[in-house]
Amino acid sequence: MRLFLIAVLMMILFYGQVYAENADVIPFEPGLSALFISVTDENNPGEAAENYFPDIKKAVGLKYFLDRRTAVEGEATFLFMNEEKAEDQEEGIMLGLAGAYIQYIDVDQVSPYLKYGGRLTYLMGDAYERNDDDDHFFLEARIGFGVEYFITREFSVGAEALASFQVAPTVVFDSIMPSVRASFYFDDLMR
Repeated sequence: MRLFLIAVLMMILFYGQVYAENADVIPFEPGLSALFISVTDENNPGEAAENYFPDIKKAVGLKYFLDRRTAVEGEATFLFMNEEKAEDQEEGIMLGLAGAYIQYIDVDQVSPYLKYGGRLTYLMGDAYERNDDDDHFFLEARIGFGVEYFITREFSVGAEALASFQVAPTVVFDSIMPSVRASFYFDDLMR
């Protein structure tokens, strides 16, 4: 799956470079909005690793530009896992709502950025039951960086890496989350 995602991303980047060499592809302006989808691989080296499945999470969200270098975004994350073990089968569902503040370092066809935010996660299913802990809500703080490559004014691909820190119900370093995303830009409908 990871090799496939990398191959698709490389093909898109190559096609975009050929297509957008002389095009005006920098859409940043206040009121601009984007719909994005992302695929995240959460590796959990910390104590909270038992809270999650080591799998690929999918997300969909919206980004809104406050000015030329600043945006806010919200996303919904989901994962369904069905894991067979020697003695039985475990199932679980992870749902999350996240928000972030994005500060672009440079505004160009290749635009790096810093990202700060958080996510509220709810876990359900027998795969998440451990000991006698009934607390299945987790609050995370997230910080990281990313880069967005504009193929056209309406379409970009990107990658980011976020460090996640669980802050409730316990405080623990949670994971490093690399992700790839595709964004579809459109003008603000409220203008």
